[in-house]
Amino acid sequence: MSSADELMNEIRVAMRVAGMTENAATAQLIRSYLAELEDRLRRCKGGVTKFVF
Repeated sequence: MSSADELMNEIRVAMRVAGMTENAATAQLIRSYLAELEDRLRRCKGGVTKFVF
């Protein structure tokens, strides 16, 4: 599995967890982590700018 594939899987899991959590502060932390993962994936893929799941 490539680095990009691993990042995509981690993004999908984090999105599910963010959607399931009832604590707003926890959800915000997860969304911040998602932004970081998406940035890493953009750099890995060479400039992809938007993700649609």
